[in-house]
Amino acid sequence: MLAGFILLFALFLPTNLRRLTRHPMLLGIACWGVAHLVATGDLASLILFGGFTAYALTSFVSLLRRRQTGDPHHYPRWRDLQVVLAGGAAHGP
Repeated sequence: MLAGFILLFALFLPTNLRRLTRHPMLLGIACWGVAHLVATGDLASLILFGGFTAYALTSFVSLLRRRQTGDPHHYPRWRDLQVVLAGGAAHGP
């Protein structure tokens, strides 16, 4: 779940995570869905979170196949730390 929150916040701030993953929100949704699938095992959760995970991974593969160039800028490391701290704060204890 923590990785999902960090990747979700990386979408909104210009960071190296965004530059390297192209669309961190899709990876964040996939991490979120997989974490919920591992934590719960009932059929309703499998349908709901499995659907979210399948959507995110399908969209991410489609994005990679388009071969669009990412952000060429290199950002300072403090921006990456800022995203990790924001994601950690949103995740909670």
